[in-house]
Amino acid sequence: MVQDPRTKTLVPSTEIAELTKQVPELASIAKIDSLFVTNIDSSNMLPDTWVRIAEIIVQRAEQYDGFVVTHGTDTMAYTASAMSFLLQGLGKPVVFTGAQMPISEEFGSDARNNLVFAATFATQDIGEVCIFFGAELLRANRARKFSQFDFDAFKSFNTPAIGKIGIRPKLAEHRIRRALPSRLATPHLEQSVYLLKYFPGMKASIIPLIIAQGFRGIVIEGVGAGNLPSVLDFAGEIKRATNSGVPVVMTTQCIVGAAEMYIYEVGKFAEQNGAISAFDMTPEAALTKLMWVLGQTSAIDDVRSLMQRNLAGEMSE
Repeated sequence: MVQDPRTKTLVPSTEIAELTKQVPELASIAKIDSLFVTNIDSSNMLPDTWVRIAEIIVQRAEQYDGFVVTHGTDTMAYTASAMSFLLQGLGKPVVFTGAQMPISEEFGSDARNNLVFAATFATQDIGEVCIFFGAELLRANRARKFSQFDFDAFKSFNTPAIGKIGIRPKLAEHRIRRALPSRLATPHLEQSVYLLKYFPGMKASIIPLIIAQGFRGIVIEGVGAGNLPSVLDFAGEIKRATNSGVPVVMTTQCIVGAAEMYIYEVGKFAEQNGAISAFDMTPEAALTKLMWVLGQTSAIDDVRSLMQRNLAGEMSE
């Protein structure tokens, strides 16, 4: 990103220099080839580009030992989460990184260090999709952007970081390790999935309205342990959606915790009427996982089984 002298806002640069040339110390870490994919503000990122990035990596899976993806911070958690499902079986590190300040800033940018350490971790014994930011390596489908201000803008709230940087790289034992590539196929997503945040007073009739717009799956951020009110007909609308072949997945609005729908009567009622618990998945992971699952099958029982199975470290066992 660079500053537009007319509007004084940050915009994608129209004169892209290879990052490897801007950060020459990368050459001491690995032999790096670079490929330009797209030049957009990450707010303009669409699932089509997620698939394009995954296809690029799949096509080069046997040629490289690891991959680094530079990405704007605003939607990085969505892209990286989607990649964890699209690239199951890759067995190599795919490290996303970005910056709070553009690398074009003469002083204070975090871009250089983030890129150097992302490349460093891409050479390590890691076999999963990650986000490196600040000083921590996070499992991609566990990470959320929590700060617009701080240099450590991403955190993993329900599971510890899988690595960190200090005087040397340090990896955690619970990381997924390198493995021979397997099960790689053409990446595919069902993009028509809706993410809905419940608020007091929201009417249950929103669910059939969403379905009428052509959405094939719904993720609802419930309150507390994945709860929805019983005084409104949410359970009935979830049952009708499920019976019509549209799965409804429940996650929680809480930063820490899980959709434990068996705890409260209101949650249990929704679950009994077809709601699928996302357990401790982040909303970003629940959304992108449902997109991936619906890209494989539309059978409700199969969708339920896959959504509640740990595929890429996205949920606690």
